[in-house]
Amino acid sequence: MTGGLLQQVTSLSSFALSIDPKKIHAYLLDLTHVKGGPKAAFFLAFGFDRSAPIHLMDALVDQARAAVNVSSRPHPRGYGIEISAVGVLNGLDGRSPTILTAWNWIPDTTVSTGRTVLPLATFVTARPAE
Repeated sequence: MTGGLLQQVTSLSSFALSIDPKKIHAYLLDLTHVKGGPKAAFFLAFGFDRSAPIHLMDALVDQARAAVNVSSRPHPRGYGIEISAVGVLNGLDGRSPTILTAWNWIPDTTVSTGRTVLPLATFVTARPAE
C-alpha cells in the first residue's frame, strides 16, 4: 500500500483502522457538541449510546471494512490521503442506514499485528450518506 500520495485506495479491508474513543464520546455521540450534535442525534437514533462508545466504534470499523464505495484523494492540507467509505452501518436497533466515514492515511504509516504489517488509517468523521 505504499507508493506516495498518488496511491489510490479502493478498499479499507486490508488496513488497520484506528478510532480515538474521545472522538466518539465527545463528538459523534455528544448532543451538545456544536458540529457533532446533529450527527449525535442521528447515531443515537440507531441505538448507539454515549456511555458505551465501543459499540459505535466497532460498527464504524465494520462499515469501513465492508464498504464497496471507497474513494481517496490527497488531503487538501497535505496530511496524507483522505479516504471516504460509503456503506451500511449496522445499528444496534436492527436498522442499517447508509453512512459515509472519512479516514486519513499517511503513506508508510503501519501497524504490526504479529506476522503482518498493515497500513494504518485513522478515523476522521462519519455522517449520513447523501
